[in-house]
This record gives sequence, C-alpha cells and structure tokens, in this order.
Amino acid sequence: MTTAGWADSLYPSAPIIYWARSRRFQLLETGILNQHTVNETRFRVRRQDSAQAGGTSTPVLNVMDAFTSGGSSVGNSFDNQTRYEVQNFTSWVHSQHTVRFGGLARIVALDNQAMQNYSGTFTFTSLNAYRLTLRGIQQGLSAVDIRAMGGGASQFTLSAGNPLASLNQSDYGFFIQDDWRLHQNFLLSGGLRYETQTHSSDRSDFAPRIGFAWGVGQKKNAAPKNVIRAASGFSTTG
Repeated sequence: MTTAGWADSLYPSAPIIYWARSRRFQLLETGILNQHTVNETRFRVRRQDSAQAGGTSTPVLNVMDAFTSGGSSVGNSFDNQTRYEVQNFTSWVHSQHTVRFGGLARIVALDNQAMQNYSGTFTFTSLNAYRLTLRGIQQGLSAVDIRAMGGGASQFTLSAGNPLASLNQSDYGFFIQDDWRLHQNFLLSGGLRYETQTHSSDRSDFAPRIGFAWGVGQKKNAAPKNVIRAASGFSTTG
C-alpha cells in the first residue's frame, strides 16, 4: 500500500510533501512428513517507508501572536524499516508422547533521518518587533542599532549534527517440549526454550519448564469434572 501527497503547513509559504508505503510478503508451507510428523514453515518480509520534506532551506520566522512564515521546520526526514522473520515448527506424535520443537529467527533493519529545525527558527516576541526589524534592514542599520530601536529576534534555534540513525538487529530462539500422557487422566509436560539477540553479551538465556495436568473425578469415556494444573520454570538473563 502506498500513499503520497502534499499538505499545507501552518503557513502557505512552506508546503510539506509526504509519502508512505507498506509492502508485505508471506509464505506458509505445511508438510505431512509421515503419519506421526507434521512440519510447518513460515517466512515473512515486511517493508515500511515514510518520508516528509519541507522543500526549502529557508529559516522559519515565528512572530508570536501574529503569524509564522518562512521555510518549513520539517526538513528532509524519513523512516525506513525492513523486517524478516522465519519460523519452523515440527510436531511428532507417537504412543503416549506428543513432541513439539522448532525455531524462530528475526532480523530488523532501521534507517531514520530526522531534520526538524535544521534550517533554524527566528522567534519574535511581537509583530511590532518584526516590523522594526524589517524597517532597520531596509535602512541598512546594523543588528545593534535594530535592537536599540526595539527590533530584532528574541531567539534563534538551530538543530545540527548527523541526523541519520541506523540499526541492524537480529534475534533467534528455539524450543522443545514433550507432552507425555502417563495415564488417561494425567499429562506430564517438560520443555526447554532458548532465546538470544545481537547487541547483547548474554548467551545463557535457557528457560526449562515442567508441568502437569491431572483430571479429577473422570469417569470412563467422559471428560473429567475438574482439572488440576501446575507448572514451574525459570530463565537466566544477563
């Protein structure tokens, strides 16, 4: 999906052009490997782009309680995001065991540029101060003389530096779990999960878990009236 256009800012001399686009691709494959095993793979790519431009390098003129004119404070700004994700899960059923295992990997690439107020903003406290400033400039007066007669901007602000920020990060993990039906009304579950990501020195995030489900008051070929469930686990984080 793509949207684009232009919009007037608070003052007609500085229009802002903007556009945004979103694209997505997704693939899903499910395979029955045999009578006991099913495998599922998912792949997805998502791209989101947006940008806005003031279209001018002229400073903003802000006359308080009167008007705002000059250039646009937006500058040339954009935000681009690309995300990749792949998952693979397998389920294996045999006898009293249902085993599930799989993994997940994600990658994200971000580029953001923010140039708000890179052309600067002059602020005048009153319309009269702005008029005196224009009159002084027309007469060729110096900045000191313009201020002496009550003109001049009260404030000038300007953003500077590198406006671009980029980030590439990936995270991945895997898990395995076994649901073991020891009895018709008792299920024992155990599993292990591991997750980690780039930009982190910790590589010990293992998370084992164990739990059970016990059906109380079950009659033959009927669902139990009550089910008691309990589980426990822990994880390590750096």
